[in-house]
Amino acid sequence: MKVILAAASLALTAHSLPAIAGDCTIEKATYTQPNAEGFSLTFRPATEPNAWSDLEATLTTPTREFKFSMTASNGYSFNYLVPTWKGAPEDTDFHLFLYGKDFATLELPNKGKPAPVAILAPDLGPLLYYSEAMKVQEYIPPEMWRITKCG
Repeated sequence: MKVILAAASLALTAHSLPAIAGDCTIEKATYTQPNAEGFSLTFRPATEPNAWSDLEATLTTPTREFKFSMTASNGYSFNYLVPTWKGAPEDTDFHLFLYGKDFATLELPNKGKPAPVAILAPDLGPLLYYSEAMKVQEYIPPEMWRITKCG
């Protein structure tokens, strides 16, 4: 089901990509969803970089911020967001799919690399809505995050 939603979201996103995507580095990009007012996804240099990425991701909601490190599995690889905030769910990671201009999947970004045009993080919605670690339920749709700002 997630694959079907991702494919449908990619098709819709292709028609609305901003021109800034090609000229922006990942750490200057801000990603939003058209139906999720007050939510954003950004990437900044990590205080403790790991082998896969020297960036950390920040999910900002209308009420709080959540920080994640990024990693990838070995072998047949998926990218993941790993929660790093105090009180975060333990032994949990969240899928992260990054897409370039031609919608080819990208590896995890590092500082100075071009910003992906779209990002799919399908597990963030269930985290915010269902996790016992959350004190307040927040809803974000299972849509693509699109680059909407650079700088």
